[in-house]
Amino acid sequence: MTEPSFDNRLRRTLRPLARWRAAVGEPLRSLLIGRTIPLVGTASLRIERLDEDEVVVFLANRRHVRNHIGTLHAAAMALVAETASGLALGMHVRDDAVPVIQRMAVKFDKRAQGDTARGGADPRRRNRAAAQRAAWRAAGTGDGYRRGWPVTNPL
Repeated sequence: MTEPSFDNRLRRTLRPLARWRAAVGEPLRSLLIGRTIPLVGTASLRIERLDEDEVVVFLANRRHVRNHIGTLHAAAMALVAETASGLALGMHVRDDAVPVIQRMAVKFDKRAQGDTARGGADPRRRNRAAAQRAAWRAAGTGDGYRRGWPVTNPL
C-alpha cells in the first residue's frame, strides 16, 4: 500500500498490518474488521485484499452460510458485495462522515455454485478513477478524495 495523500481512521488502523506477511496480516485484518462489523465476523468473511485501489472479500461455502438447497445463501452473497463496496468506500471517506446504505438492489442470474464468492475492483475502473483524481488535482477542483469526488460503487 502506497503512502496516501489522504488519510482516515480505517487507513490508519490498517497501516501497521501492511508490514506483516500475507499469512499473518490477512487473518489479523479479517479479525479486526470482523470484530468491528459483527456480521462480517459471524459469516467468517475473509478480507483478502484491502487498499485504496482494490478490495477482495472471500466467503467459503460452509454450512452456516448455505441455504436449504446447499448453495450460498443469497443474503450471504449480498453481504460479500456490501462489505466489499463498504470497505472500498471506507478507504476514501473522511473521519467525520458516516456512510449509510439507503437502498440496495441485487440481481442473481443463476444459482450459486462453488466454494467462494468474491467482490473486488475492476482494474479498468481503478485506472480510470486514478486518472480522474489526477485530472481533478491538476485542475485544482479538489484532491480527488474529498469534495468533488463522486461516491460510486467501485466494484
